[in-house]
Amino acid sequence: QLIFLAEQDPNSMLTKRINFSSATTPGMAQYSIEAELDKRGGKNFGPPNGKKMTIFFDDVSMPEVNTWGDQTTLELVRLVVEHGGFYFLDKDKRGDFKTCEDLQYLAAMQHPGGGKNDIPNRLKRNFFIFNLVLPSITSINDIYGQMLDGRFTSQDFDSTTLDVVGKLTDATISLWRVMKAKMLPTPAKFHYVFNMRDLSRVFQGILFTPKESIIDGGLRAKEGKLEKFSPQNMMLGLWRHECDRVFSDKLATMKDKESYDGFISEIGRDVFGKDLYDAACATPKHMVSFLRDDVYDEDEILIEEAPKVYEDGGTLEMIRERACMFLDKYNEEYPSKRMELVLFEDALKHMLRINRLIEMPRGSGLLVGVGGSG
Repeated sequence: QLIFLAEQDPNSMLTKRINFSSATTPGMAQYSIEAELDKRGGKNFGPPNGKKMTIFFDDVSMPEVNTWGDQTTLELVRLVVEHGGFYFLDKDKRGDFKTCEDLQYLAAMQHPGGGKNDIPNRLKRNFFIFNLVLPSITSINDIYGQMLDGRFTSQDFDSTTLDVVGKLTDATISLWRVMKAKMLPTPAKFHYVFNMRDLSRVFQGILFTPKESIIDGGLRAKEGKLEKFSPQNMMLGLWRHECDRVFSDKLATMKDKESYDGFISEIGRDVFGKDLYDAACATPKHMVSFLRDDVYDEDEILIEEAPKVYEDGGTLEMIRERACMFLDKYNEEYPSKRMELVLFEDALKHMLRINRLIEMPRGSGLLVGVGGSG
């Protein structure tokens, strides 16, 4: 809908987007529409300069349902759509009908359920309804399978690694379907929504990883600090790490995280084989992009800033050592803003999650502190 609105000719068709929330009242909705209209004569109002306007109600199902099961905000929307206007709220004209000309309406909502409201049938009947469903599993498999095939070719990778790559789409889709079916949204866990974005983020993380990090193991492997390294183990461990970041990090309770751990272990052993999965995922991987140092010449002049290479960071102890080095460096450079931080295990893991989000293109995250813990 936003793409459609962006393609409208601004010389003849204006657009207005109104985002609804649980706090949107009828007065707020009416004011949002009124603010865009000019008087045309009498009690008739319309968009400025004789133009037309498309009003897009986003998340139209969000307004609060009152004690009697009504959504009063949506009754105002129904009034303006059905009758082409609403009533004046000014004291001297209160009760007179204000006609709104040259307006047309679009609306969008999520599927009801999991704490999301439906909208009244009396409002639905005014719209032509499109129900957008997810693409078929075959289509999803084709989309991501072709991405992986284009990136991981036989020229760069051995057959055992390519065998793992060929099974990644099946394993990821199976895990995604289980999470959608088992981890349902509730009012307390309203963010338990697993859609195509989550699938994309798993493959984004895999494709974001340089080939050298998978084939050679990156800096830690060159230092001899990765035990039993092989490209196929690295690929499978990377897949597990990205699934953990996308699916497990969204879960709100330890019980749900344990359930997820059971789901992914069962699917991993089923798809890749018990021996390979257990060997690759026995110890969790910690992918980082801050292991490399700045490059200086013989005269200590900076040639290149530290490259951001997404690679296996090794154990948490190795990563803590690196993080403490950065902390000491910061404290030396900014003595007035010293940070005396203790990087205990959970804090370090959270830091790695945040670092990954920041490094990803269009990465974003919502950090929720528990009970004033900071």
